[in-house]
This record gives sequence, structure tokens and C-alpha cells, in this order.
Amino acid sequence: MRIGKPFPPPLRAALAELVAEAVPAPLAADARRVVAERELAWADLGGRLARRTPAGFDVHAILWQRIAPLGLARLALAIVEALAPVVTTALLAELTQA
Repeated sequence: MRIGKPFPPPLRAALAELVAEAVPAPLAADARRVVAERELAWADLGGRLARRTPAGFDVHAILWQRIAPLGLARLALAIVEALAPVVTTALLAELTQA
């Protein structure tokens, strides 16, 4: 793992399925689509665990450092927990602009 390294498409697709389960039901299909299709990368985000970017989303690298040693399944859940509110906010912002 390195800062700025994008997640591979198959991993984004798997995470997208989990994010779709974590967002409000009316946003599930759109959440699945945006996480699977947009860039997802590791970043140093200071006090935030995830953020929206012009190309997609960033996830704080601290999750890898602190959670990955506990198992990759737990890491996937931590990433989803970090992304779900950011994806929800991004989708609502896009809907209000449309």
C-alpha cells in the first residue's frame, strides 16, 4: 500500500457491493455504481477517514496500518464504514445539483 495508489477495479467492485448495503436503501444502486466506477485511492487525510475527490474517493491509509493486521475482512468493513457517509453525502449533493 502506498499513498496515492488506486484500488484495482475488482476490489472497487467488491467494496461497492458492501457500500451499497451501508447507505440508505434509496441510494444503494447509485452508491454501488459510483464506488465501482470512480477512482478510489489511499491518502493521508489527517483527521478524516475518507473524502470525496474530483475523480472519486480517498480512504485514509491509517486504516491499512491499524486495521489490516486484524484481517482483510475487518479492513474491508472499516473501509466501507469510512466510505458510506462520504458516498451518501456525494450522491445527495449530485442529486441536488441535477
